[in-house]
Amino acid sequence: MSALLALSTCGCAPALSTFHPAHIAEKGHAQAEFGADAALALSRPREHVFWGIDAAYAARSSELSQEERLQLFKAAGGHALSPTAVTPHVGIGFTPVDRWEANLRYTSSSFRVGTRHQLSEMDKDGYDFTVGAGLAYFLRGYPLESGLEILELKDFWRWQIDVPILFGRRGEWFRLWGGPRLMLARFGTDIVLNLPAFNGYPGEQENGSFLGYAAYLGTQIGGAVGYKNLFVGFELTSAYIFGSGLIDAFGQRGFKFNLDGYIINPAIGVIAEF
Repeated sequence: MSALLALSTCGCAPALSTFHPAHIAEKGHAQAEFGADAALALSRPREHVFWGIDAAYAARSSELSQEERLQLFKAAGGHALSPTAVTPHVGIGFTPVDRWEANLRYTSSSFRVGTRHQLSEMDKDGYDFTVGAGLAYFLRGYPLESGLEILELKDFWRWQIDVPILFGRRGEWFRLWGGPRLMLARFGTDIVLNLPAFNGYPGEQENGSFLGYAAYLGTQIGGAVGYKNLFVGFELTSAYIFGSGLIDAFGQRGFKFNLDGYIINPAIGVIAEF
């Protein structure tokens, strides 16, 4: 039951897609995209969330042990790393100098600035090849999943650095692209655990904080069809997450736990070139 409740949540997860083809616009022109990502985290981060939901249900009728309370804090950390959610995004890249692009992207939870450089061009080399870098800051935290209402996340923050590397081909009616997906993230939040009252138990409030680190290593592939300047596309990102978290709670520091996992991130959207 806890798994079904968690998977039904829709919120503001990190958008792992790039959703741009492997070329940049000509000098003085731009590319724009609008779409949505659907993130599905697997393995340890999701397990922490599910175990936390089970502990939250137990808190309705029994006093929790320190280990069960710690599991609720771990659930907040797993959720903060990678909630299962749908995230809309919009972005634009402008080419002020030949082969160099400056780009901006906004999602429902973050703002990203970046750049790309085109090393190979379809017309000259038979394929497109671009590399770049981006920095994202999350403007707000994610809504907690159903079943974790006894937790509050306060002062959430997250920074991300990503390195887009894409190879591709294109024609008047299609765009194809793919490459490795590389990203580093550092994030944290203060956590308030509100344990409910029952049968004479007055309830309690427990405070803690969480600090997490994660490295995403994977691949992505995408394609779009259209004509000349307007295309509808699909992109699929799959990545392994090397993650860890530290929780300060119960007057103690540094409860360390594993956040390694796997994430699948399909995305759909529209690409315009002008």
